[in-house]
Amino acid sequence: MSAPFNSPHVMAMAMAQDVAAGVLREKRKKRQAKLMPTVLIVDLSGNDLPDLRCWPEAFGSLWEPEDEYLAVGGMTVSTRGREPELRFPLNPFTERRVLEWATNRSRGAVCSPT
Repeated sequence: MSAPFNSPHVMAMAMAQDVAAGVLREKRKKRQAKLMPTVLIVDLSGNDLPDLRCWPEAFGSLWEPEDEYLAVGGMTVSTRGREPELRFPLNPFTERRVLEWATNRSRGAVCSPT
């Protein structure tokens, strides 16, 4: 069975493919990710505020063994709200010890808008 063209899953998959082909695999971004464990956050707000519930599943099949990022977060911010919505699919090729290190470093971290 196929999903409608404008279903949340199909829209998330199209955006995930664009991010994987463009931002994630851009040479400059790949060098950046090699320097230290990094989470890439992509602002998708300009795309008619997509439904991010499907983002992790849509992005999950696009990871490649050469990808350096720990995760690629999809983010949207509504003009009606001030808090962003974030979803993070983890890179399945990242070594477990690196994920544990990054998790421990970020535990208790507080982010504030600038």
